[in-house]
Amino acid sequence: MKLVFCLLFLIFCSSGVAQEKSFLIKNEVCDGGISNYYVATYTIHNDSTYTYRQYNYLNKKDWRSFTEIEPTIIENGILVESGKYFDFIEIRSGKKIKRNGKFKMSENLLIYYFDKGNGKMGRGAVYKLTDRLTEQKVSG
Repeated sequence: MKLVFCLLFLIFCSSGVAQEKSFLIKNEVCDGGISNYYVATYTIHNDSTYTYRQYNYLNKKDWRSFTEIEPTIIENGILVESGKYFDFIEIRSGKKIKRNGKFKMSENLLIYYFDKGNGKMGRGAVYKLTDRLTEQKVSG
């Protein structure tokens, strides 16, 4: 009887499905005096995979409507835990391509770290948790 109770307890405790998390950053890139803007998103899926999307636009005020345009870059891959960091490995044409740098993930942030040399990591882009992707336009 104790075994049955323990099994039922484990089933109920483990049945809570983790929700996907989406992280967003908006940025400006200056090229020859011309400003270009983009929104980049990482969606972390329940099965330890990710989808990266980048949306480019010309007018800074257009960032709020980024979900209405098609992404210019779409990348899919897997997450691999590496100590206190995560490696994001892109799957392209069946080949695994490791991204430069590493990521740390907290409840509300996804932080990119790059190798500064001498075994030190520098903090790069900070992506914030968002719920803006729930009605995202998906091509396919």
